[in-house]
Amino acid sequence: MTGPLVFLALACSACSSHTSENAKPAGEPVPPIAVAEAPAAPGPSKPSRKMPVQIDRQLPDAGWKRAADAALALLQPWLDDRPSYTRLVIKPLAAPDGSRIDYLFAYEAFAGRESTYKGSMIIADGKLVGAGGQADVTRYLHAIGFPAKPIDRGLLLEVLRIGGVVTAGWASSPSAFGWQVFDDEGKRLGRDRGVLAYDKTGATFTLYRPRPSQLLEERHLADRLVLRFDKDAKITTSSAREQQDNSWTPIPVGP
Repeated sequence: MTGPLVFLALACSACSSHTSENAKPAGEPVPPIAVAEAPAAPGPSKPSRKMPVQIDRQLPDAGWKRAADAALALLQPWLDDRPSYTRLVIKPLAAPDGSRIDYLFAYEAFAGRESTYKGSMIIADGKLVGAGGQADVTRYLHAIGFPAKPIDRGLLLEVLRIGGVVTAGWASSPSAFGWQVFDDEGKRLGRDRGVLAYDKTGATFTLYRPRPSQLLEERHLADRLVLRFDKDAKITTSSAREQQDNSWTPIPVGP
């Protein structure tokens, strides 16, 4: 490239566990679209697509269909650049209880029968949500009525991952790994990995991860990320590390 790449903040979900040409370590965001600021330097030609990608739209109503049209228009160059992909499934990201929020999509690309990539994206007023980071997330959440209107914790986490407010170092994306991202694997911490609580002035979303330590006696200790949402969905973030005496010491929010 003769100039840097500007990555659209599409989904920031992890790729699936299957092999993919753009695969990264589990839990890392993989933005699927890159827009060049300058023409690409000459290089080897890429295989051209011989057949169009089959689009499987699993959409509940006209509003979702219109939003999906915008999402697919953004995804099309990414698909065109991957001639091995044969099918794309796009649908609302739904919580285990069936709830969803407008217009948060999950999509999955296939090469033949093999799932090669899982991602998510938000469309509002025909435009992509998330590229503006935390401010974008706040505007979106406020527009859908959060926190006065409660939403599922997994859907909230997906929105925060899309906007980069929560990184893969703290939590994986439910769109790629399911709601098991909140499970306390091996009962190591003795608590859920994500707790969402509402009160009269807003909401608090707390994420836990194992504290990095090689000591057996510290395996049950955690780091926590606390995201406080005021009534307008403005976010205040803090993090801390659990100590042996059950106290918490502040640490950088960082990845």
